[in-house]
Amino acid sequence: MLAGYRSTGFSRGHLVPARDVAHDEEALRDSFLLSNAVPQNSVMNRSSRSRLENQVRKLAEEADSVIVVTGAIFTERPDRIGAGGVAVPSALYK
Repeated sequence: MLAGYRSTGFSRGHLVPARDVAHDEEALRDSFLLSNAVPQNSVMNRSSRSRLENQVRKLAEEADSVIVVTGAIFTERPDRIGAGGVAVPSALYK
């Protein structure tokens, strides 16, 4: 459903950033599957979301271990984009 994102103002926002699994070729490849993506406002995806992911990365580097929970929240009838009707989350959490 890549076509569902074209010309919508949304990008495919990774739930698990590719950078965080770049050490493993298979995991890196899998990070680009649509099951790991939700529509995100393109500007937010490149700015505040990116800063948050960098902060989490820094915490993980400084700690012995860290558990990161990431997901999307959808309303009962979410907005949809594109011809395929990709559901847009009302909120994301990390």
